[in-house]
Amino acid sequence: MDSLKSTSNVYLAPKTLLQVSDAQDGAIAKSGICNIEVVGSEETLGHTIYKVSHWILFNYSMGGNPHAKTMVLFDMLGHYKWDAKAVLVLSAFATSYGEFWLIMQLYPCNPLATSIALLKQLPKDLCLLKHLFKVLNVLMKTIVDLTKCIIEFEELPVNHVILDCEAIGTTNSQIYMATYWIIRSALICSSQIKDLRAMKNVQVHVPSLQSGHHILNSVVYFYLTIASWELSSLVGRLSTISSHLRRQVDACYKLIETKMHNKLLDLSKESHIDNQEVLEMLFALKDSLPLKDSSSQAKLALSELKSKVVILLVSRPELLPIEVLLLLVQQMFDHPHRVNLQGSYEIVWVPIPSSDTWTDVEEQNFDFLSNSLPWFSIRRPWLLSSIVVKSIKQACDFKEKPLMVVLDTQGMVTNLNAIDMALIWGAMAFPFSTSRENELWEEETWNLQLLLDGIDPLVAKWESHIDNQEVLEMLFALKDSLPLKDSSSQAKLALSELKSKVVILLVSRPELLPIEVLLLLVQQMFDHPHRVNLQGSYEIVWVPIPSSDTWTDVEEQNFDFLSNSLPWFSIRRPWLLSSIVVKSIKQAWDFKEKPLMVVLDTQGMVTNLNAIDMALIWGAMAFPFSTSRENELWEEETWNLQLLLDGIDPLVAKWVEEDQNICIYGSNNIDWIREFNAKMRNMTSAGLQLKMVYVGKKNSSDDHMKNILATMYEEKLTSSLTCTKIYFFWLRLESMRRSKLRLGHTDDHKDEILKQLSELLDTNDESEKGWVLLGKESSTETLKLQGRKIMECMDLFPVWGENVAMLGLVGAITTAIEPPLLVEPCSHSNIIQFVEGLKDTTICDKCKRLLEKFVVYKCDGTE
Repeated sequence: MDSLKSTSNVYLAPKTLLQVSDAQDGAIAKSGICNIEVVGSEETLGHTIYKVSHWILFNYSMGGNPHAKTMVLFDMLGHYKWDAKAVLVLSAFATSYGEFWLIMQLYPCNPLATSIALLKQLPKDLCLLKHLFKVLNVLMKTIVDLTKCIIEFEELPVNHVILDCEAIGTTNSQIYMATYWIIRSALICSSQIKDLRAMKNVQVHVPSLQSGHHILNSVVYFYLTIASWELSSLVGRLSTISSHLRRQVDACYKLIETKMHNKLLDLSKESHIDNQEVLEMLFALKDSLPLKDSSSQAKLALSELKSKVVILLVSRPELLPIEVLLLLVQQMFDHPHRVNLQGSYEIVWVPIPSSDTWTDVEEQNFDFLSNSLPWFSIRRPWLLSSIVVKSIKQACDFKEKPLMVVLDTQGMVTNLNAIDMALIWGAMAFPFSTSRENELWEEETWNLQLLLDGIDPLVAKWESHIDNQEVLEMLFALKDSLPLKDSSSQAKLALSELKSKVVILLVSRPELLPIEVLLLLVQQMFDHPHRVNLQGSYEIVWVPIPSSDTWTDVEEQNFDFLSNSLPWFSIRRPWLLSSIVVKSIKQAWDFKEKPLMVVLDTQGMVTNLNAIDMALIWGAMAFPFSTSRENELWEEETWNLQLLLDGIDPLVAKWVEEDQNICIYGSNNIDWIREFNAKMRNMTSAGLQLKMVYVGKKNSSDDHMKNILATMYEEKLTSSLTCTKIYFFWLRLESMRRSKLRLGHTDDHKDEILKQLSELLDTNDESEKGWVLLGKESSTETLKLQGRKIMECMDLFPVWGENVAMLGLVGAITTAIEPPLLVEPCSHSNIIQFVEGLKDTTICDKCKRLLEKFVVYKCDGTE
C-alpha cells in the first residue's frame, strides 16, 4: 500500500496544475498582465523562442503555482503584442508536441520511431496513450483557433477609426484572458508530455509479477484518466473563451469595416494638403515601407508619391495579357510626352488575389511581374488589411478586369478607371482625370492619327494626305502580304488592288447578313445602273470578326462559303488579324453585333462610320459614300413615290418614269385584298388610269406572305412584288428612317420625309386591315388612307372621279373626303418652286379648295 501511495503521489501530481478556479480569472487583470504590452524587442525571434522553450522544458516541472509560472512567461514576453505572446509560446511548445505527434503516428511500425520512444523513456505500450493523445490533439486545435482569433483582432486597424471605448475595452479584456489561458494550456500540455517519461521508471512492490503488472496498469490508467480530464477541462474553458471572443471580434470587425469604408470614401472625396493620408490608410497600416521599386528592388515609403498623381493599377496577380502590358508600358513610359512630365505621376500596382488567401502560383506571378515591370508595386500585398481590400473592391467595383484608379496630388479620386485613356493617349492623358478624358474626346476628330497614333514610329510621320495603302497595311497586312481574296477568281491579292479607290470595309460577324439584306446590297452596289459610270472607283472588303477571341468551326465554315459566293473582296485569312487591330476596330468604330460599312476615302481617311443604310437606299448613286454625301442626297430628296420605289422593280420603275398614277397598298388580310381589288376594277373600268402594286406587310411571316401572293396570282388580282422584293421595300424604308435619325433629324414635324416614313413603318393594319398610298412621280403630293377610310373613298368615286383630270388623283380624292374646312374666304398662300411637269392646279392645305395661281419672279443677284 505504501508503494501504491507513492505511485499515486507521482501520478496525481498533474492535478495540481489545474488548481485555478474561475474566481482567479477576475484576479488576472489585477496581476499586471494588462500593462506589460510594449511593441518590439531587440532580441531575435529565434533567441526568444529558444529561451521560452528552454524554460518550459527545464523549469516548469519543478513544481509551484501554475498561475505564477504563467506570469513568469508573461514577464519574459513583455515586449511583444498579445498575438505575438501567444504565437511565441506555441512556437516554443511546438518542438515537444511535434515530436510526440510524430512518434505516436509512426510507432510501432517504424523502427526509428520505436527507438526514439525508447530514448525518450516513453512507456512501451503506447496504446494506453491514444485517448490522452486524442484529447491533447483537440486541445491544440482549440488553442490554435483561439490564437487565430486573437491575431485577427490585433490586425484590425483600430487606431485609424474612432470606436466605442467600452466595446474595445471589453474585447481587449477578453484578449488578455485568452492569451493567458493559451500560454497556461501550452505549459500544462508540455508538462503532461514530459511526465509520460516518469511512467517508465515506476517501481511497484507486489508479491507476484502478475499481480504487480495488474496494479501498474491500473495506476497508469488512473493517471491517464486524470490527465485526460484535466485537458478536457481546458478544452471546455478555451472553447467558451473562443466563442465569446469570436463574437466580440466579429462585431468589432463589422464596426471597423463600416467606419474604415466610410473614412476611405470621405478621404478620397475630400481635398487634403497632399495624398499621404489617403495612401497611408490604404497601404501603410501594417508596413511603414509598403512600396517596391522594380528597378532597384528597394523598399520605399509612401513619401515617394508625395505631390504626384498616383495611378493605382488594381488587378489579379497575373495582371494583364502580355500584349496589353507591352502597349501600356509603351504608352505610359516610352511615350515622347513622358519627358515633359517626369516625376509628375507614378503607377502603383495593387494585386488582389482571387480568394482571401494567396496561392503559391499567385505569389510566383506577383514576384516575377513586380520585378519586371517599370512601376512601383505594393511590396507585400498579402499584408493589406482585408477591410482595405474589401473597400477597394466595393468602391472601385473591382471584380476581374484590371482598373487604373487615379488619385490627384491631394488624394482625391479623379477617375475610377483610366486604363482606356492610358492605352489610347498614354502620357498625353495626364492628369488622367475623367474631365481630361472628356477634353481629349472633344479635341479629337475621326482620322488616322487617332486610329494609329502611338502604334509605330513610322505612323507618327504620316500626314492627312497619305495613300490608303499605309492605312490598309497597318490594318490587314501585318502578318500576310496577300491579305485579300477575290471571290470570283479565288485569287490571293495584295492591297495594291485598292490603291486610289474608295474602300468600304464591311465589318460583321462571320455569318454576315440575312440573305434578303445581302441580295439587296448586291443589287444596289453591283447591279445598279450607275455602277457602270463608277467602274473601279470603289471596292467592298469584307472584314469578318468572330464573336469571341477564337474562331469556331462553324464560323470558319460560314466565312468560307460566303467569301466564295459574294461579289466583293474578303480578308483572306481573317483569323490572322492582330488582336490589337481587332480591338481597335471594335472600340473606334463601336462594332458590337450589327454589321457596319466603314468608308475610307482614297487617302485612307474615314469619311463614314456606317454607310450600310446609304448603300441600301441609293446604291451606287451614294458614291463616295461619305457622311457629307449622305446629307447632300437627303437635301436633294423630296417625299414622292420615286423615293419609295426606286430600284425595287424594273416594271414599277418604268411606271414611275412614265408619271402614271400609282397606288401602293398593303394588307395581311386576303378578304380585304379581294374586296379592295374588286372596287378598284370597277373604278378602272370606269376610266380611272391607275397602276396598283401590292407590297405586303412589314415583318409578315414568309409562309403567310407566300400564301397571299399565290392566291393573288391564281385569282388574277393586281400586280404584286415578289416576296423578296417586298422585303426589299420595307428594308429600304427602315434604312431611310435610320439614316435620317443617325444624321440628327428627329423632329417629325419639321422633316416631312421622316414624318411620312414613320407613318408608313408604324402603320397598324391588324385593326384597320389595310392601307393605301396614292401618288405619282412628278408630284410631291401623296395621300395615305387606312382601313374604312379607303372603302369610303372608293364609294365616293362618282363624286371625285370627274375631277381627276383637273385636280389630279390625289387632289380629287382629297377634295372629296376632306371638304373645305372654312366657309368664309381663305387668304392662305403657298409659294411652290417651279419644276418640270408641275400641274396647273393645287389644293389649299388650309381650306382644301383650289388655289388661284400667280407667277412670282425672284432676283438672285447679289449686287
